[in-house]
Amino acid sequence: SGLEMINQHAAGIDIASKEMWCCVPEKDDEKPIQKFGSTSSQLRAITSWFKKCKIETVAMESTGIYWIPLYLVLIEAGFEVFLVNASFIKNVAGRPKTDRLDCKWIWRLHTYGLLRSSFLPDNETFQLRVFTRQRENLVQSRGTEMQHMQKALFTMNINLEHVVSDITGKTGLAIIKAIIAGERDPVKLAKLKNYRIKSSHDEIAEALNGQYRDELVFILNQALECYDFYLKKIEELDEQIERYLKLRSMVREASSKTLPSRLGKNRVKRNPNDPHFDVALLGYEIYGVDILAVPGIGPGVLLTMLAEAGTDMSCWASEKHFGAWLGVSPCPDISGGKNLKNKTKKVVNRLAKGFRMAANTVQRTDTFLGAFFRRMAYRKGRAKAITATARKIAEIVFLMITRQEEYKELGTEYFDSRRSAKRLK
Repeated sequence: SGLEMINQHAAGIDIASKEMWCCVPEKDDEKPIQKFGSTSSQLRAITSWFKKCKIETVAMESTGIYWIPLYLVLIEAGFEVFLVNASFIKNVAGRPKTDRLDCKWIWRLHTYGLLRSSFLPDNETFQLRVFTRQRENLVQSRGTEMQHMQKALFTMNINLEHVVSDITGKTGLAIIKAIIAGERDPVKLAKLKNYRIKSSHDEIAEALNGQYRDELVFILNQALECYDFYLKKIEELDEQIERYLKLRSMVREASSKTLPSRLGKNRVKRNPNDPHFDVALLGYEIYGVDILAVPGIGPGVLLTMLAEAGTDMSCWASEKHFGAWLGVSPCPDISGGKNLKNKTKKVVNRLAKGFRMAANTVQRTDTFLGAFFRRMAYRKGRAKAITATARKIAEIVFLMITRQEEYKELGTEYFDSRRSAKRLK
């Protein structure tokens, strides 16, 4: 009773797979709590009821993927939607747990302004996120089929992986296809090696001298066909993503800045999982800065940045808020003047995973971030050094975009001199 009602025209929704429990203020309807289905007609009925009750803002839990259809319908109808983390809405001790009471509890908390909405991208970023997450699933499925090929080869005692670094490269695929076609002579198979393979013909022939079995060759053939299928689908999806980035309004107007010399050129891919188009050039046109100039950042991380964080960095007040959203910043727990723990929150964030991978690649580089990683690894261990460096990279990228400044490499000497000055002080 002592709290101020901030949102006078608010509604709360408890979401499930088959039914939606909705609550509005008692003064707006004789039946303030009603149950609806999850079909499209029922979702439109919810928006009609809210408009009849003059609702302006709606709060609901992020329950699985069941919130997405209703969220899109409410946004299209013009409501302000608060998508709240389920951990922020906890039951009061001793209160019965029912769907009817849950929606009323959400409405009550939202009425007093006690709920905070999660970050939600705009419609264009949401569409790009669907494409990139599907691409990630295809890449994982392709890796699974590659493991099936390795297992079939090892079971036949064909140690192709010991003499060829990548069995899905030109030499590896040529040998596998020859085995499927019926070739069993190790010497003839060894002649298929590319000139860039360091292993000799004799070493390859010795590794291919295995026990060929028809049932395992059949499994090898199926795994190869699935691998080629996923590879083709990834290429088709890359074409769709490239077309989307070029045609949609996410690509900002032509910048007056001079295009960096290393952009717009055909470069060798760093990783086989990188997109098949020039993400660096599109990223520069969208953000106005060269994100790939930061050590450790690759085309895959840049594409994840476009899909997960979008282009509007004003959603976060500062680089520290951005790091907290990623889950790479410490979350202190102080009680009674004692620091009980200072660990990061358990957050599932694909962009944070990309920044951690970038941090892992800079540990041996002769850069400022490399020196920072090695220092943190010496003090806290390698696991915490990865998280700390990921936070540093995330803050650098955030400041580059918001300030429209290019990355300047300071080097290890600057890091050592700054550390020496701190020790002297």
